[in-house]
Amino acid sequence: GPPPFDAGAPLTPDAGPSTPDAGGSSGPDAGARPSCDDLYRPLSGYRLCRENPTSCRFYRGDLSALSCRAACASRGGLCFGAQDNVFGRACEASDTVGCDDGLLDGICTCSR
Repeated sequence: GPPPFDAGAPLTPDAGPSTPDAGGSSGPDAGARPSCDDLYRPLSGYRLCRENPTSCRFYRGDLSALSCRAACASRGGLCFGAQDNVFGRACEASDTVGCDDGLLDGICTCSR
């Protein structure tokens, strides 16, 4: 039957809970994913470069020679790309490297 409360709004076919694939570029889906800061800020030397709906590009300067794949995975993400950065410019890429290459500091692009 109907829910035990009445919000005062007329019922429409779309009033129910949304399906996992519902939503587009705008709407309630936008707040469903945690932010890049929420996901990756715990990484040492983290600095956000760019946040997209499906990825996070960030600088990490932890000097651990951790690969971007390992850095992404440590926070539950997948590696989409890795770049070395220009010295002194955290978010400016100099060379593209592999997700498995160890970087003392560099730019990782991970899933969001």
